[in-house]
Amino acid sequence: MIPRKWSIPPFFVRIIVPRSEFLIDALPLSLCFAYITAKNSGQFDGVAIYIGTEVEYTLKAMTSRERVLASLNHRSPDRIPIDFSGHRSSGIAALAYPKLRDYLGFPPAPVRVYDLVQQLAIVDEDILDRFGVDTVEMGRGFLKEEKDWKEWILPDGTPCLIPYYINLEKRGDDWAVLTDRGTELGIQKKGWLYFEQTYFPLMERGIRYDDFSDLEDTLNDTIWTGAVSPGAHLPLDRLRPLR
Repeated sequence: MIPRKWSIPPFFVRIIVPRSEFLIDALPLSLCFAYITAKNSGQFDGVAIYIGTEVEYTLKAMTSRERVLASLNHRSPDRIPIDFSGHRSSGIAALAYPKLRDYLGFPPAPVRVYDLVQQLAIVDEDILDRFGVDTVEMGRGFLKEEKDWKEWILPDGTPCLIPYYINLEKRGDDWAVLTDRGTELGIQKKGWLYFEQTYFPLMERGIRYDDFSDLEDTLNDTIWTGAVSPGAHLPLDRLRPLR
């Protein structure tokens, strides 16, 4: 907040952005100068129009990348960036995703579950565009072909697709995630909405005299490494050229 200790009358600043208009009143003169400085640095597009004590600017439209980077660098974006499914924490359950599409009037689309453990769905481009989303989950850039996915079914019976490299086994009414050697890493029982880890490679291991020289290989036997998201399934030496 800028201290409101100025004795001069406040200006009124109208900021016009695409599709919306905001009227911010009671701003001190110094803040108006700040807007002028921002305009001259290229953040604002257009000419300042002085009408009495009113200053009007048209804000320069940004790309999603520019908008996010501006926010991270504490610069004013043209609008607040929107995140939907750019990270697991802002993702959507695979069970809910087809219902969202139907509610919004979008046609059905394959439900691609990129995070099997938590059962999160990839949000398609048409939904991202509908909400003006500025972020994407990076894993979608790795499994681009139909052969990269295989059929599965969600707990409510909804058909879906999961990454080809995940090793699942049906055991009665339950599903188990296995390593290539057949070790059970986690299980989803009937009625559960996600997988629960069942194998903990360090649980029975003493640590007092352990140098953990095999820690990397040992931690490969967890549910988070046995059912990784797209991109994380590749060796590091294949990912480095993508940096």
